Amino acid sequence: FFFQAEDGIRDFCLSRGLGDVYKRQKDGETKYKNSQPIRDSECRKNLMEVFEINAIDTVSSYHMLVPPKLKCIESGDFKRAFNGFNSIGCTLSVLWNTFYLEELKLKKKLESQQIQLFEENLHRRCQSLISKIVKTTSYNPAQILGINDFKGGIAKGKHADFVVWNPFATMKLEDLDNLIYPETHVFYGKKFYGVVHKTYLRGKLIYDADNVQDSFKA
Repeated sequence: FFFQAEDGIRDFCLSRGLGDVYKRQKDGETKYKNSQPIRDSECRKNLMEVFEINAIDTVSSYHMLVPPKLKCIESGDFKRAFNGFNSIGCTLSVLWNTFYLEELKLKKKLESQQIQLFEENLHRRCQSLISKIVKTTSYNPAQILGINDFKGGIAKGKHADFVVWNPFATMKLEDLDNLIYPETHVFYGKKFYGVVHKTYLRGKLIYDADNVQDSFKA
């Protein structure tokens, strides 16, 4: 079993770090304290490879909303700081961002005559990746939990739970006004590709990026 921890995918014992929290982690910085600990870039690379070949079945969320006082942000007391990441709201964007940025890095390395062919194939590769993300975050978990009759897909008879999402739009977390405890959020200040515009739960609009306050009231 592999689990999404907002910074990436981990299993119970070995790995963590499909996202790039580890790049920004500072030794002893309490907001990054967690178990399992953040792993290194080699682990991240290996996880990306096994995800690409469909060797990971499920990707799910792990959140620990810890206030600054309990994370000992001011004192920096690593031993006393609570365990866990404050990373709510980033699962889809982090997972997509991890792979899409690799595509963009590859493009920068190409010669000018190779770029046109690359861009022609980019749409196909992105479609394939999005399909894998949907399968591991929605379809497969519903199958495993035995709730696939009404969850895990958009089809007649299933709950109308879905997001309206633009994979190529960008955002920064400080641009959002609905973050709780931004001081401890491990992705605060990070730029993401992949913006959720609306979220629907059983057909009811519960989040609208253009009207966040009214969404929370509802």
